[in-house]
Amino acid sequence: PEGWQGFAYLLEGEGVFGAQASRAAAGELVLLGPGASLAVQAGPRGARFVLAAGRPHGEEPIWNRGAID
Repeated sequence: PEGWQGFAYLLEGEGVFGAQASRAAAGELVLLGPGASLAVQAGPRGARFVLAAGRPHGEEPIWNRGAID
């Protein structure tokens, strides 16, 4: 819905996601843009991923921080 943000996290395999054709492999995350649907093309070995979406809660993400104490 309007105002929501989504992502897909690849557990296994690889795939191409969305209208922007964002490529991702296992262990990578794809940020999704606006839209009412999502097209996914799995790679030759298939793709297993977690898809999540929700309203942003206003916090800045911390990228590549490493281990958390």
